[in-house]
Amino acid sequence: MTDPSLAKQYFNLSLKVANCPAHPDKEIELQCNDHKLACCSFCASTDHRKCAEVTIVNSCLQKIKKEGDVQKLKQKIMKFEQTLVKIKEKQEDNIAALDVASDRITDETTQIRKDINERLDKLEKEHLDEIGQRLKTV
Repeated sequence: MTDPSLAKQYFNLSLKVANCPAHPDKEIELQCNDHKLACCSFCASTDHRKCAEVTIVNSCLQKIKKEGDVQKLKQKIMKFEQTLVKIKEKQEDNIAALDVASDRITDETTQIRKDINERLDKLEKEHLDEIGQRLKTV
């Protein structure tokens, strides 16, 4: 049992009786090892009838419980969840920092544009004044 998605399904099943995702009115009874899915008998007879290995979930659950895989899996899931929370917090911090940097860059760009426009306006005025002065002297 090395597939984490299948292990998680078993873990959920060990906590309570689960219903088939495709048929909510039916309980999960079987496992398709080809597709790594837990399923109801209807799914097994229709969607997984050509699969090589479809087994009864209870026998798999008993084996897992005996081997202590459920507890190990629970610990791994909790550790993974903590890691994901830390990653999410770090990403949120990064997004906030990017927002601040983006605002600062926008403000700086606006100020540079304003300075350039003022300088161009000044140069234009000086140029026009110079032309006016030269026309008066001619």
